[in-house]
Amino acid sequence: MGFIRFVLMRLHPDSGVEDGVFRTAYALRNDLSVGVEDRRILLESLEWFERNLPKPNRFNSSASKGYYRRATRGISWFRDSASECISRMHRIIDILKAQGHEVTKAMVRMPTGPLKQVGDYPVTLDLNADVTTTITVSVLGDTSN
Repeated sequence: MGFIRFVLMRLHPDSGVEDGVFRTAYALRNDLSVGVEDRRILLESLEWFERNLPKPNRFNSSASKGYYRRATRGISWFRDSASECISRMHRIIDILKAQGHEVTKAMVRMPTGPLKQVGDYPVTLDLNADVTTTITVSVLGDTSN
C-alpha cells in the first residue's frame, strides 16, 4: 500500500509545505490566457473532484472554543490504488506542465499496510525522482486520560 501526492516545486505561502496542484488548477481554470479546451478539461476535472473527493468537516483536531475560526489547511494524498483519481490528476498535471509549472510526485510506501498498532515503524518516502529516504513513524497509544 502506498500514498501519492502531486506537488508544485514551490512552497505554499501559508503552510510552508510544497504547494499542491488544486490551487493552481483553479486559478488556470479561470485564466483567459489558457486555451479553451484546456480550461474545459480543468473545469470538468475539478468538478469531478468536488463531487467525488471526500472532504472532512474540519481539519483541526481541537474541539476548543473558536476552532472553526482558525485557518484550515489540507494536504491531499491519494492511495496508490485510487486509479480514477490519479488518472484525472494526470489530466490536470499535463495542463499545469504545459503552462510552465513544474510538478512532481511524492510517494509514501507502506508495504505492510496501515499502521494500526502502537510502536515504531520504518516508512519509506519518495520525495521526488531523486530523493528517497526512510523515516521512523511512532504510533502512540491514547494519552488523553
